[in-house]
Amino acid sequence: MKPRRSFFVPEVVQYSSTDCGPACIKSLLAGHGIQASYERLRDACQTDVDGTSIDTLEDVARGLGLNAMQRIVPIDHLLIPEAELLPSIVVLGSPDRSTHFTIAWSRQHRWIQIMNPASGRHWVTASSILSDVYRHTMDIPVALWFEWAKDSFSPAFAQRLRSVGIRDPEAWLSRCASDTSGQTFGALDAALRLVDTLCRAGGIRRGAEAEKLFARYFEEASSNPERAFDLIPEHCWTIRPAQSESEDGEPAVSITGAVIVQIAGLRTDVAKESGASRELKAVLKEAPLRPLKMAMDTFSSDGTGRLGLLAVGVAVAAIAALVEAVVARSFLDLTRALGGTRERLMMLGGFLGLMSTLLLLEYVLVGSSMRIGRRLEIHLRALFLDKIPKLQDRYFRSRPTSDMAERVHSIHRVRQLPMIGRGVLDALIAMLATTAAIYWLDARSGWIALLGVLMLIVTPPFFQRAFSERDLRLKNRSSILVRHYLDALLGLVPLKAHSGERALAKEYEHHLTEWARAYKDLLRSSVSLTGMQGLLGLAISLVLVAVYLQQSRELGPALLLVYWALSLPGYGHGLAIQFSRYPEQKNLVTRILEPLDALEDTANGCNGVPAEPTQEMPLHPGTAIEFREVTVKASGHTLLERIQLSIRPGEQIAVVGPSGAGKSTLASAILGFLPPAEGSLLIDGNILTQERLRALRSSTAWIDPNAQLWNRTMLENLTYGSTLDGRRALDEVLARADLYPVLERLPHGLRTLIGDGGGLLSGGEGQRVRIGRAFSKTQVKLAILDEPFRGLDRKKRAALLREARELWRDATFLFISHDIQDTTSFPRVLVVEGGRIVEDGLPERLLNSQSRYSRLFHAERELRSEFWEAEQWRRIRLTDGRFEEGKTDE
Repeated sequence: MKPRRSFFVPEVVQYSSTDCGPACIKSLLAGHGIQASYERLRDACQTDVDGTSIDTLEDVARGLGLNAMQRIVPIDHLLIPEAELLPSIVVLGSPDRSTHFTIAWSRQHRWIQIMNPASGRHWVTASSILSDVYRHTMDIPVALWFEWAKDSFSPAFAQRLRSVGIRDPEAWLSRCASDTSGQTFGALDAALRLVDTLCRAGGIRRGAEAEKLFARYFEEASSNPERAFDLIPEHCWTIRPAQSESEDGEPAVSITGAVIVQIAGLRTDVAKESGASRELKAVLKEAPLRPLKMAMDTFSSDGTGRLGLLAVGVAVAAIAALVEAVVARSFLDLTRALGGTRERLMMLGGFLGLMSTLLLLEYVLVGSSMRIGRRLEIHLRALFLDKIPKLQDRYFRSRPTSDMAERVHSIHRVRQLPMIGRGVLDALIAMLATTAAIYWLDARSGWIALLGVLMLIVTPPFFQRAFSERDLRLKNRSSILVRHYLDALLGLVPLKAHSGERALAKEYEHHLTEWARAYKDLLRSSVSLTGMQGLLGLAISLVLVAVYLQQSRELGPALLLVYWALSLPGYGHGLAIQFSRYPEQKNLVTRILEPLDALEDTANGCNGVPAEPTQEMPLHPGTAIEFREVTVKASGHTLLERIQLSIRPGEQIAVVGPSGAGKSTLASAILGFLPPAEGSLLIDGNILTQERLRALRSSTAWIDPNAQLWNRTMLENLTYGSTLDGRRALDEVLARADLYPVLERLPHGLRTLIGDGGGLLSGGEGQRVRIGRAFSKTQVKLAILDEPFRGLDRKKRAALLREARELWRDATFLFISHDIQDTTSFPRVLVVEGGRIVEDGLPERLLNSQSRYSRLFHAERELRSEFWEAEQWRRIRLTDGRFEEGKTDE
């Protein structure tokens, strides 16, 4: 049977602040009857620290079976039923200029049903959501836009015209249909928006007065385009002629409106498509995370035995607490019957012994629960540490550092999970045992108690979904606050330099207010559940007591029944508290286990199709690299496109190009950080498997300005991952990397802590430490230097480059740099632009031709001679902390 769209949009609350895109796609799929894995959706959507691009959301939605189409529409049309644009993913804006995806699902009268991944399902008015819609402007060829707009926009325009009282909308629209320039459509839209604004403000009345004013503005704007923008305010124009022509040289129209991905049901042709990426296939095939089951699976066999013993102990304690009341009642009767003091003391001793035994049992149960919680935490930490090195580099690039740190930090809170399980089991057994005891005391009251207990047991699970969503909401807001703190600390110096404290405080106030609202919402749900359970339990107790007293006047059994009846509200209250705590633990374990379930770094060098290996490579100390029509994508953007490149073992190659051209992406693809989306990448004639990638990285020296420096000693930072043997080898590294001058000023030399990120070193000194770390690696077959000399003067750059080329003369050597002058001595140079290799050859040959490399070289020389070396500059040298006037080397 064909799945139908549900009336209520399924709520999916995002795991972290960047997950609104995958959350929207999962909600849309669930609303159309398609179940999907949230974790795999993140991989399929290529979520980055900046979120997911709307182009990627459209592609993923279509690939998973939804009839999705990205559109830009006038904001006024978005929620008009005649426009038939719902459901849609809508881009919302925020005061800090960031964007956020939200689902506008349906409209009932004036209420719009939306699903905001940050806060869940809501019913809001049209005006409240339209005020937050992100306004985007783009140019579209007039012919293409007109063919689309004359059919798509007409119903919405007709409704808008009728809403201000215009009697014959079709007559006005027919005048627009004959003008293919789009000017008439634009004039109608602007005039209508102006008149509608005046009507809403009470300036004019809808009907004849509004139609008269509209006709005047429309006639003037459409017949006299030169005066149109003076006649009607600029903010009313959303359709206007573009400032420039389209790429094909055709006239273009500029559209300002809402960017949406419209979902028009399910696709009928999705089954015909083949070649879907493995990420999309995994979205539908993989079962969703089951946090409780995965947590249970982390126990070893003896851990499971502990759980069984704990459950038996809880059952014994619950039943013993029930028996305690009977024993206490019997003790009172026996003490009155026994006449001797000795007998009474013996009875008292027996009763106190029972109480002590129960207290000892409770102590053992609490200790056992805590031990199981600690074992669970230790096991999760071990799994986490084991998994981290196996994760893809893209996994970490797609999540804020603060979010990952918060997950690791919160692992200790899983200790509470066994305590919650014990509390639920204790309350359930106690309620059932109390019901059985009441039935034993009075059968009629027992059936009433059973009905009441079933109501107390069934009520909390109905709140679980609401609790889970509200808790995720709170965690999302907490994650945003943590990221805000981290960003403020990392950017403290520029923050103070630019006097940005007030702006930061205002943004913090906004985030804190949202966090407080989420916490208040969660607290309100918890109080509602516990209050409802308490009232329900009290009502059951009163009914039980009233029914029993109507048919029996015996004081002893009545007191016992009253005691048991009044204990039911306490058990129900305890059950409600444990159920309200469970969603927090469930979401916590889900966030912790999500990295454990993430795809590992398989390092496949081709896109699902094994490449034929080349002929056996000759023995050489260098590494052979071959790109075969390789395309690399990340976060919905194409970074490299159809790269065809062959690098022989031992070649020394310079890679140049403007910023963002794809130079560093080329290196990341070789090292397996960004696997090919299309094509094949071969290393030494073979595609990259996990074992080959590990071997490649172990024989690679990589210098990058972003490589981490740890808050450890200089020696530990230099020898991190090193294979140096002896002090003599270390001295050679220090000399090659020019680190002796740095050591001379450090108070403890190699034993000096250099601070987090090398904070006690200058930028150039820190970079020399990174170079020294690479120099300390032996048996290097591949050397990749990505802007290796940032922060160093020209003389040091030239000297260090000579040292590197000499040290790794037999290895394959890739030098990535913006300084063209440093690359002229290489036997081969690659020029990368727009994700493509546009030139490849000898520097001398390229310099003597009208090449892109030649233009870059001469532009750099001209900038240096006419700008940096110009006479109007005052030159000051900073040497050993002192300023000196004079000409610098630069």
